[in-house]
Amino acid sequence: MGRYIETVEAKIPIDDAFKYVLDFTNVPEWDPGVTKSRQVAGEGPGLGAQYEVVAPFAGRDVTLIYTVEEMSPNERIVIEGIGERTWAKDIITFSSDPTTTWIVYEANLGLKGFLKPLEFIFNGSFAKLVKRAAEGLEESLNARK
Repeated sequence: MGRYIETVEAKIPIDDAFKYVLDFTNVPEWDPGVTKSRQVAGEGPGLGAQYEVVAPFAGRDVTLIYTVEEMSPNERIVIEGIGERTWAKDIITFSSDPTTTWIVYEANLGLKGFLKPLEFIFNGSFAKLVKRAAEGLEESLNARK
């Protein structure tokens, strides 16, 4: 398992940032590593909502089903993605002052099954993916002000 942490600074209100991030159908707008995301369970964004997310990885499209496992409005989102050979758990925390919202984006990524022993080979690639996602999130949020 790899654990990667990035910080995002957005010049929008915390509730706007939280709502945008919670709606995982928005992921393709800010994460260049994701090509598609659609909600497949739940009534809109929120606890228990599920999303089918497609991302190219190692030359093929990988589909993960993400589930919002925890949610504290304007404070924290925990969302876990499970795929056939990969998994991800994102812990996203929010804080703010009157002019800025900070988001700490922690991505825990790993491989499953016979690929698990090869995780270390992908650590550099995973780190770059998370960094690009955080940069995209910051750019997307700041474009919304």
